[in-house]
Amino acid sequence: MPLNWLKLEPLEFAPQACLTCPPRPIKVNMTYDPHPGFGGCYLKKDGEFHTDYFLDIESTEKDIMYFQDFENIAAKDPDHDWRLEVHGPLYGCVYQRHGEKEWVMVEKLEGFA
Repeated sequence: MPLNWLKLEPLEFAPQACLTCPPRPIKVNMTYDPHPGFGGCYLKKDGEFHTDYFLDIESTEKDIMYFQDFENIAAKDPDHDWRLEVHGPLYGCVYQRHGEKEWVMVEKLEGFA
């Protein structure tokens, strides 16, 4: 079945705003936790809000979501433009689902603060 959405080109490099932090991965594995540490993530389907992912001081290990959790959601309805927006202080990015268990960074955001 042909795609009814545009698969964006992955970025080549994505530095963090913090000079001591390593760059974020362009292509992620399913065990990667996208949470920025302070801020949150939004999963969108065809540009519409689907679910969010926030942690706070009372969050526990069971509250952590990995890319596999977002993949499980998207895999139930795969022929759509699935994107995960990561919003952190002075940094943000967008990962787009390109296929089964394939999420790549397609946009860098300014973040907040």
